[in-house]
Amino acid sequence: DEAAEGIEAEVLMVKQKKTARTQRKQDEKEIPYARIPKEHLELFQAAAKTQWEQHEKYEAVRPMSLSESKQVRDTVDPKRILRSRFAYRDNAGLRTDQREVPVKAKARLCCGGHLDPDLETGNLRTDAPTVARNSLHLFLNVCWMLGWKPKTADIEAAFLNGVKAPRGLYMEQPKAGLYGLVPGQLLEIIKGVFGLATSPRDSRGNLVAMLCTHVDDVKLAYAEGYEQVAKRFGEEFPLGEWDELPYTYTGSQYQVEEETGDLVIRQTDYVERRLEPLKVKRGREDAEAADPEEMQDNMSAVGGISWLAGQTRPDLSCGCSMSQKKQKSPRVKDLKETARLIKQAQTEKDVGIRLGKLDKDNLKIFVFHDAAWANVTSEECVDDPTQQQIDNKEVYSHIGYTMFLATNDVKSEKGGRANLIDWRSHGCPRVCRSTFAAETMACAEALEAAIAMRGMLLEILHLGLDLRDVDAAMLPIECITDCKSLYDTMHKDGVAKAPSEKRLMLDLSAIREMLMEEVVSDDLLATGGMPIRWIPTEFMLADGMTKVMKNERLLAVLRTGQLKLRVK
Repeated sequence: DEAAEGIEAEVLMVKQKKTARTQRKQDEKEIPYARIPKEHLELFQAAAKTQWEQHEKYEAVRPMSLSESKQVRDTVDPKRILRSRFAYRDNAGLRTDQREVPVKAKARLCCGGHLDPDLETGNLRTDAPTVARNSLHLFLNVCWMLGWKPKTADIEAAFLNGVKAPRGLYMEQPKAGLYGLVPGQLLEIIKGVFGLATSPRDSRGNLVAMLCTHVDDVKLAYAEGYEQVAKRFGEEFPLGEWDELPYTYTGSQYQVEEETGDLVIRQTDYVERRLEPLKVKRGREDAEAADPEEMQDNMSAVGGISWLAGQTRPDLSCGCSMSQKKQKSPRVKDLKETARLIKQAQTEKDVGIRLGKLDKDNLKIFVFHDAAWANVTSEECVDDPTQQQIDNKEVYSHIGYTMFLATNDVKSEKGGRANLIDWRSHGCPRVCRSTFAAETMACAEALEAAIAMRGMLLEILHLGLDLRDVDAAMLPIECITDCKSLYDTMHKDGVAKAPSEKRLMLDLSAIREMLMEEVVSDDLLATGGMPIRWIPTEFMLADGMTKVMKNERLLAVLRTGQLKLRVK
């Protein structure tokens, strides 16, 4: 508060020492110039030269003469002259005794965009064109339904190819200087350069083609006869070669399986290259607190698992979510759980998302939802979860869902194809005083997520569709629960019986209203009643989203793409 009012105040800064593991992880992101081995210096210096040549080629900056530079320094607010440096990275990934690979030197010329004075105005657009997971999965599902093969390409120096938007910003040369310039020359910033918060933003009938972008990585798919789309796109942007399947896109490997024709998305390389085992010292008690070095290594490991769980491995989501809540003060048993998650990721490293071709005129969304009541705290699990706060530690119920795009064949004796399109596992933000309350929260979240997903998919398949005109019959939704009391409550005639937690009446009424909108016929008996089905827990595909376990049934669906649904 004193500092905010302009009064001098003492501030103590603590720099935490990196462990060997976190240093390796940091070096994967950026290698300080001083840490580059002498035998590799020429490779990184060549990469820096190439990067500067790209700035010149695309006119992202304008080198100023010495006289111009002096005039700017004399007349312009010093805050508008940003510092710059080269950031170096080895794109080869993690090296181990079992994995020795050649150096892939990369260099980026970055300015100190965090000091951009225009950020204080709040008028700059800094959002980036990155694709969300569910959007990417919808893109891929539609491609596979229509028989389109998605291609991928990388826009060369995408930030440097953005629109010209000079706004009186300048940058110094890095300490070592730039090729062809003399000391003292400034650079006027013309386009989006690395480091500016605005750079990601500046770089951006019948369904015959679809484009999916993630900053400078693009995916394109089109109908037969529309090959000119790729050619035209290449004329607008300096692309490399279009990569045909198989390829790697945003860290995931895409390939078509020959035996089945399925599109399979895996992160095997990520697990092998970037997910190190977490070593736990022997002979320590589970309740013993982790030391500072172990705490840092655990935080690094959980971060690696989080990326994997969010992209292709829903089976790791629950354990990862629970581990994240304990990162501030982990105990030895928490370290062991993180180590177990890494081992599970490595054991099932070839598991991923599998997409089979579905009949686009006979689609249905099946969403499995589950909850575990008061089964985790922010620090450690407790034996008595009847209180909402124990020893000043917050107690959470865990909820989650898995969502599949399929047809009614999954209800047949043989089962059918099912494509996983979305999942979530997290602590419930509402305090739940019973299992029934937690299950209600999980149902509400899963149903709302399914309705949103349906709207996105129908907008793709039916161009010009007004979402206010969506009919449930266009893409029906079915909820799957293993909570018999929730199932019975939804299927009872009249107003639901008031639960002991009176505020749940509002949530239950909202769910019933949403489910009634999903009934595709006025005859509830003819349609099987409300579109919420009960399933025994042993067949619940969201069970592993709320409890730390190896969900073999979910893994089986991920491995085969086949689902056999036994519902009531």
